[in-house]
Amino acid sequence: MNLQRLRYFVAVAEELHFGRAAQRLHMSQPPLSQQIRLLERELDTALFDRSTRRVSLTDAGAFLYPEAVRLLAEADSVDRLMDQRRHGQAGTLRGGFVDSAADEVMPRALSEYRRRWPQVDYELRTMSSDEQVKALRAGRIDLGIGRAAADPERVEATLVMQEPLLVAAGASHRLAEVAAVKLRDLAGEAIIGFDRRVSPSLHAVLAGMLGAEGV
Repeated sequence: MNLQRLRYFVAVAEELHFGRAAQRLHMSQPPLSQQIRLLERELDTALFDRSTRRVSLTDAGAFLYPEAVRLLAEADSVDRLMDQRRHGQAGTLRGGFVDSAADEVMPRALSEYRRRWPQVDYELRTMSSDEQVKALRAGRIDLGIGRAAADPERVEATLVMQEPLLVAAGASHRLAEVAAVKLRDLAGEAIIGFDRRVSPSLHAVLAGMLGAEGV
């Protein structure tokens, strides 16, 4: 069934006057009358009683009117939802995030996103930064919240927060009372850092930073 003809029908049903309905639809009356006749032919029933004095709905027209209003509202809703989806305002957002983002970044970001786009559903899971990059390239997720990757090719990144790089040492260690440890202060120390197998990019970044300081 042609939805546009249903719109024409609803306009005439509400105005009960072809001339006023045509004005409301920003069209001339003859094409409107023709479209109504085509709709009646399609449904094989008269929808209006026409006379020189007035237009009224037939029983079939009165039955069709609320259904037509409902169908058009649903069609408009589908159009609106698809438009929202095209603009990232509806549908499902697939994302990955590192564990530390769950403390501050994710709650804040999700709260704001839900406020702006309540129609969006979420599929979120914890992933290392390197896993996120791979998933982004493969199209398995739409966005990721992780730490700076060593290989950002084909991945667009925006800085959302900065984290300090901390050194953990025993209470009796020579650096335990140092307020700000410099990388070169770690020379000669046995360092436990990021696992190359779990986070190769962060391992490479830290190794590069230490290497630049001769550590």
